[in-house]
Amino acid sequence: MKWLIIVGLIACTRPNSVSSMSDDCWENRKTVKQLETVTGVVIKESDWVYILLPPSKQLFPCNLPDSFQMGDSVLFSANQKETFPNERWAGDPIELTHIELK
Repeated sequence: MKWLIIVGLIACTRPNSVSSMSDDCWENRKTVKQLETVTGVVIKESDWVYILLPPSKQLFPCNLPDSFQMGDSVLFSANQKETFPNERWAGDPIELTHIELK
């Protein structure tokens, strides 16, 4: 019985680090820049989820795990993907390669 409680508690805790990310993220876009060990804050607004970098740069990850919540301070690495000339973005699309709570 005790081990069920322990397993339940472990299963309910949020992970503080994720480094095995999806491989099919923004698959038709070239990597234009690699970001290493960057600090940001997770922002969730209705249908928009992005990472805000100070003072106001927005990065739109296609593979942000659901375990990260609004307002979480994160440390991450990512591949910044190209945007096409006919697109207008509020920020840059990225594919996370590592993310953890700061």
